[in-house]
Amino acid sequence: MRILILSIFLLVSCSDKNNIIEDKTIKGTWSLTKHESGFSKIKDFNISKILWTFNKNNILEIKVDNSVTSSPLFKKGKYTYSINKNRILINKNEFDFLIDKNTLIISDNPTSDGSKTTLTRIK
Repeated sequence: MRILILSIFLLVSCSDKNNIIEDKTIKGTWSLTKHESGFSKIKDFNISKILWTFNKNNILEIKVDNSVTSSPLFKKGKYTYSINKNRILINKNEFDFLIDKNTLIISDNPTSDGSKTTLTRIK
């Protein structure tokens, strides 16, 4: 009887709604989709044209599709990064960052003519 009750409990608790895990870590691959730079024009980018991959060894690898003429913030390449609370240091440049579900926002005082970069998690 205990096995039957335990089995029913496990089946009910394993529904699709309960299996959704919100990953708040920065590790993984993100697609840069929008860059707002102070009072300049907002630049939108197609998904997967600029990819940022945050690896476990604190290396950020940026890949830029040949169709993109200029990549905001950083060019194609590998950069070191570190995180301290809501701040991220990329190649000696410090930014605020926020992860909300599958959206990563990296900003540098956007209310005072700074920049705001939006990325979408793809992996």
